[in-house]
Amino acid sequence: MTNNEKIKAFVLEAVGCPYVYGATGQKCTAAYRRARMEQYPGSAEAIKKNCQVLSGKSATCYGCKYNGKKAYDCAQLTRFAAKAIGTEIPSGATSQWNKVDWAQKGAFDSLPLHQVCFLYLERDGKMGHTGVYLGDGTVIDARGHSAGVVHRKLDDVKWTHWALLKQQEIEDEKEENAVAKFIVTGNRLALREKPTTSATVLLRMETGTEITG
Repeated sequence: MTNNEKIKAFVLEAVGCPYVYGATGQKCTAAYRRARMEQYPGSAEAIKKNCQVLSGKSATCYGCKYNGKKAYDCAQLTRFAAKAIGTEIPSGATSQWNKVDWAQKGAFDSLPLHQVCFLYLERDGKMGHTGVYLGDGTVIDARGHSAGVVHRKLDDVKWTHWALLKQQEIEDEKEENAVAKFIVTGNRLALREKPTTSATVLLRMETGTEITG
C-alpha cells in the first residue's frame, strides 16, 4: 500500500466519527467530552449539545451513532492522517500550514486534481479549517460538532490552499495521460476518408487488430 493509499484508508475509516473540539482520536465517551468542555469552555455548549448523555437525552451512550467511535477535530484528523504514514505534523490548522516542511503547497486554483493532499481554508489570515482531498473530486474532513467526520464534494467548502507532504507520492494526471485501446471484433474494419460507405478506403484492419490513441 502506498502512502497516499494509507492516508485515504485512514480518513475513509474515520467517516462517521464524531467531531469534538480538541479531541485527539480517543474513544468518544461522556467523560471524554466533559473533559474537553473543561479544557475548551468556548466550545463547551456545542460539545454538550451533541452528546445524548451530557444533554440529558439518555443516561447511557447506548443507541448513539458515535458510540465506540474515535473523536477528532479537523486538525487532529489531518494530523492523524499524516501519522498514518509515519509523519508527525502539529496540532492546529494554522500551525500545520506554517510549520510543516511541505514538499509542495499553493493556492487552491493550482490544486492538482488527481493528487491526494491536504486542504486548508484561510479565514482572517489564519487557517480556520482543514481536510484531506482524495484526488477524485471529494474531501474528507471533520466538519463540526453537529456533522462529525464527513465525506463530501470538493466544492462543498471554499478551500483556499492545498499542501503535499514529502512522504507522499506524486500522482499522475490520469485523464491527460490515459490511452484508449480498441480491438477490431468484426470480420474486417475499413477506415474511410469520410464517414460514408462510398468514401475511399484508407486502411483495412483484420479481426483482432488493436488500435490505441
